Amino acid sequence: MTCITLPWPDKKLSPNARTHWAPKAAAAKAARTDAGWAVRAAVEKKPDWHSVSVSMLFCPPDGRRRDRDNLISSMQAATDGIADALGIDDSKFVCTYAIGPVVKGGEVRVCLSEHQLLRRHRCKPLNTPQPIRCVRNTGRGMTGSIPRVR
Repeated sequence: MTCITLPWPDKKLSPNARTHWAPKAAAAKAARTDAGWAVRAAVEKKPDWHSVSVSMLFCPPDGRRRDRDNLISSMQAATDGIADALGIDDSKFVCTYAIGPVVKGGEVRVCLSEHQLLRRHRCKPLNTPQPIRCVRNTGRGMTGSIPRVR
């Protein structure tokens, strides 16, 4: 298990922030590169994991209540940086989130490990009914397999 500590996400990255695109893009780029370099420093070589368990503990800078969905969205750029550093698509992440104690300045503690599937299962194809024939009105009544509803 690898654990890293990232800075508290910039308020410009919040989905509720109404900022110009340029400062938001700069903040997203900074968050992505910071997260990428933190993972590269903590991991010696790229792992050959199929899927990754990602646990994020948000330690806010003050005692105000935080919306968990906004915190997760604010960390999207950092999550992309982690995926870049690991060389794994972030669709393979299995994430858990929690809000932790207050820390001066705020931080996000991220723990990464290989995700172990408890059991493998195969999806069976759905039993789809026979396709419905087209129904059209020819002027002499409806044709097709569906009765006309009046």
